[in-house]
Amino acid sequence: MILGPTASGKTALSLALAQKFGGEIVNCDSLAMVREFDVGTAKPSAAERGLVPHHLLNVVEPTQYVTAGEYARLAREVLKEINLRGRLPIIVGGTGLYLRALLEGLFSGRSAPKISANACVRVPRNAVQIICTKCCGVSTRRPRKKFMATIPRN
Repeated sequence: MILGPTASGKTALSLALAQKFGGEIVNCDSLAMVREFDVGTAKPSAAERGLVPHHLLNVVEPTQYVTAGEYARLAREVLKEINLRGRLPIIVGGTGLYLRALLEGLFSGRSAPKISANACVRVPRNAVQIICTKCCGVSTRRPRKKFMATIPRN
């Protein structure tokens, strides 16, 4: 694993290690997963990506997001595939929550029950409205007369 802030030399080090030890690079940076988010992310260049296999780079549309749990599931699958090929996986990035999700999981104990993407529940009149923009098209944190909270999809 190579972890650190943006532009700290992680790419150069990961490329050198991957070339020397037959490795493949697994991205662990939430912004580097997003296509078209090239400014300010210090993603490896196309030439650098051509030197050794890279995984989980530019796999998400700018209008989408990936949760830490989804990242962990994707990364575990990629790591398994790399190991099956007999190569060395090198996890590189700076998103600590993604790394924690991958290595330790996010929660201990029982799994949360599955909830419908459109499940709405009433909340008290003095509560704050929280509505998922994906489901209802509204997102606000200020009180309103009519309150509903939408529980987003896992």
